[in-house]
Amino acid sequence: MLCSVKRVMKFTLAAWQKELDSYGITVELVNHASRDVVLVDSCDLDIIFNSILANAMRRLVRGQTLRIVLDDDSTKLSVCFEDSGLPLPNFSESSATQRDDITVNQLDFSPSSLPFHIHHSGGELKPVERNGRNRITMRWTLSCEDSLTSSNEKRSRAKPNTELETSAIEAKSDKYESWKRQVTQLVSAHFSDPDFSTALAAKSLFISERSFQRRFKSLFGATFTDYLTDVRMEKACEMLLQGEKVADVAFSCGFNDPSYFSQRFKLYFGLPPSKFASLDVEEAGD
Repeated sequence: MLCSVKRVMKFTLAAWQKELDSYGITVELVNHASRDVVLVDSCDLDIIFNSILANAMRRLVRGQTLRIVLDDDSTKLSVCFEDSGLPLPNFSESSATQRDDITVNQLDFSPSSLPFHIHHSGGELKPVERNGRNRITMRWTLSCEDSLTSSNEKRSRAKPNTELETSAIEAKSDKYESWKRQVTQLVSAHFSDPDFSTALAAKSLFISERSFQRRFKSLFGATFTDYLTDVRMEKACEMLLQGEKVADVAFSCGFNDPSYFSQRFKLYFGLPPSKFASLDVEEAGD
């Protein structure tokens, strides 16, 4: 499939702009590339760029600059991230191929998993440089369509290609479905944590909170807070129906205070959890 690297990069930087400004970190985007449409095996570029930016914000301090350079040769587009912050994590291209033979945690977007995601997208990671300045460079194969110039080919590209459009739509749909699965798995694993929040969910997925909220609302049709509440309340119902005590249910569903849990439960279902449990017992007796 085809992907515009410059477009993905600009979208990613826009999503992080508020956080970058608050940390006092400047991003300099330099485009030397005459072409930026590349061939990718999977739509992982936003994951890759988000992961690198999230890591950079941990390593850089106020006043420092992250320089991003796009350049191309006859067949490859390179994207180079360069800064003078703390040293980059220790990872290499070899770890990507090693992880191909094992089950990869789809929620793992940490720096150590970056080589895998680059390799999985069809790209390559060049050796990381840490001599005075940090430099991480990745490359993808350029699409040959950018160099087609004959009039016949131009006319052909101007015509609607239903097959290509359908393929692009399906690829985009698969990407969003994968992201939705990642979010639901994350919520299933952490809904019992009272400190789990929108900010922590976004951080776990190496995406800005603003970008996470926007994408979540678009795909789920609700806010993340509302969705998390739904999950906690449905789980609370299951536990109450199994005879669990109200206090135990509260703590297991991410509430520090059983009284507050009872208030939220009543607001959500129209009756307190103690009454809900007793009604189930009465119905069973009948």
